[in-house]
Amino acid sequence: MEWIGVVQQASSSPWLSAVLGGAGAAFGASLTSVASLRVLSDTKQARVRAEEREATGLITAAMTGVRNYAMDEGEPGRNWRVDVSGLLMGTEAAALVFRDARLRDRLTGSIGLIINAEDLRTPLAYTPEKLVAMTYIEMLKSLGTNLRGEQLQNPSKNWSDAIDCLLAQRHRFE
Repeated sequence: MEWIGVVQQASSSPWLSAVLGGAGAAFGASLTSVASLRVLSDTKQARVRAEEREATGLITAAMTGVRNYAMDEGEPGRNWRVDVSGLLMGTEAAALVFRDARLRDRLTGSIGLIINAEDLRTPLAYTPEKLVAMTYIEMLKSLGTNLRGEQLQNPSKNWSDAIDCLLAQRHRFE
């Protein structure tokens, strides 16, 4: 009950009233600032997650198109690199949206594997269709892990071997 006495004394002293009023205003402003920063942070996180979900949809749709293209052995004289590059248009930019650097590397590496699948046929002893199927599964697992907010797991050994082969091949041409 002592605080009531302090308040009563403050109302009789203009100087003390001003100090207590200023302290209350500063405290209120601080709380408002903290709350505003929290709202801004939550809004930014929600925007980033929405961008990642949109990028996931774009990449998944493109990969499904590539998988279907790889399974269709029809058209004679088709140009794998040109056709697949067209199907994957925009996926590399979409992969850059993700905050997780390991996921970005996994996605861009997978895109590179698919575009270069014909060139990797001999060194890997994989058909382009098998390479696309393996990469498709790896990308879906990685994107799903990200959507669930889980930690990205290490890639499969086959995927890692394929990436090593692609990097070695690129290094030879540099």
